[in-house]
Amino acid sequence: MDEEAPLTLSREDLYELAWSKPISELSKDFGISDVALAKRCRRLGIPLPGRGYWARVDAGQKPYRPKLPEREPQWHDPVALTVAPLASPPSAESLASNSSDENKDELWLSERIAFEKPPENAIVVEQPPTRWDPVVRMHRDTLRAEVKDVLASKAAHERFEKLPQRQKEGTWDKDGWKWRSMKSSGQRLLDYHKPRPFRVTLQTLERALAITNAIATAGKARGFILRDDEKDGRIAVVGHAAELQFRVTEQLETKLRHSEWRKGETEKYKVPTGRLRITVTDGWREGPILEDKGNVRLETLLDRFFIALYKAVIKQWRAARESRIRQERERLDELRRAEEEKIRAEKERKAATERQKRKELSDEARKWQEAQSIRSYVSWVQSNATDATDLEDAQVSDPMNDWVKWALAVADELDPTCTRRVHSLQIDKIIKETWS
Repeated sequence: MDEEAPLTLSREDLYELAWSKPISELSKDFGISDVALAKRCRRLGIPLPGRGYWARVDAGQKPYRPKLPEREPQWHDPVALTVAPLASPPSAESLASNSSDENKDELWLSERIAFEKPPENAIVVEQPPTRWDPVVRMHRDTLRAEVKDVLASKAAHERFEKLPQRQKEGTWDKDGWKWRSMKSSGQRLLDYHKPRPFRVTLQTLERALAITNAIATAGKARGFILRDDEKDGRIAVVGHAAELQFRVTEQLETKLRHSEWRKGETEKYKVPTGRLRITVTDGWREGPILEDKGNVRLETLLDRFFIALYKAVIKQWRAARESRIRQERERLDELRRAEEEKIRAEKERKAATERQKRKELSDEARKWQEAQSIRSYVSWVQSNATDATDLEDAQVSDPMNDWVKWALAVADELDPTCTRRVHSLQIDKIIKETWS
């Protein structure tokens, strides 16, 4: 069967595909890295979805999609990307298996979504909670301790501000630095430029903790547990052979004010809004975002939070299956390469052996010719050693006899056929002794 021709994409085709799915998934379809694909798109002037675009799509929104910029046609636009076909198409059995797995995924997802719909399964946020999840309790204690420090710092700052100006001179508000630092960055607790699962203010702390505790309680009935992900500064949700993360943040609003240090100029500063947001993440990739919006409170959206988790779980299942298939292909490719290398090495060994044998044969033939040449020369010397008139009575001198013996011995030593005859006679002798 003829090999499938490579797929050639135009600039317009690549633009449409880049906005059909995340670049990390599209690059796998093409068999190239996401970095290489992104570079190719930038070189072609193709805009790519920004961070959070696919999370908004998953949440049912229709985010802005820019048009493909017009430009002067270039020679490579019709052949923007050439994708090589797969080495071997998937078998009918693998296609059927994938279809069966996807059908099971969809059935599981539809059952989970149906579970969230009835009013009796609605998630209730208890505030304050009567029972705390261990992970939430740990963060609660840390944050409440931070609140005490901040309130003490705030009180110290207020006392310092009430001092007469003459007492302020020559000193500084060392006990109020934490409150001043937090206030200048939007009043978020533990906002130290490090990833944190809770980035909220004094006003929304208890509410954020109560919502997270409700997620933990409802998650246990849905097959999930919480785990503190200290490395990435997130709370991990583990269950159904998957792991995702989320964080709770209070949105800040940027405003302008007169600069305290530069007269006549303005500066930006941030203030709390009281609006909470939950962001689901899958490793480094952000997923759905749920937030207070208008009269809709985050507490009423927790069923959507779990639906978003279910969809993310399905994605991880499919990614894991694709990874297993890819690893199996890589393993088989490695075995195939190893076998090909073994065959190549064996062919090379046989070729080297043949070359050596041919060289030895050539050397033997050269030595045989040299031995024959020596024997012919000795014969000629013997025949011309004496005068023809005295040939009948002449006796060859002893030195001449010695030289002839020596020369013929040299010829025998060079002649490989002599060695082969001796070796053959030895073998015949061994055989006779064995059977006698």
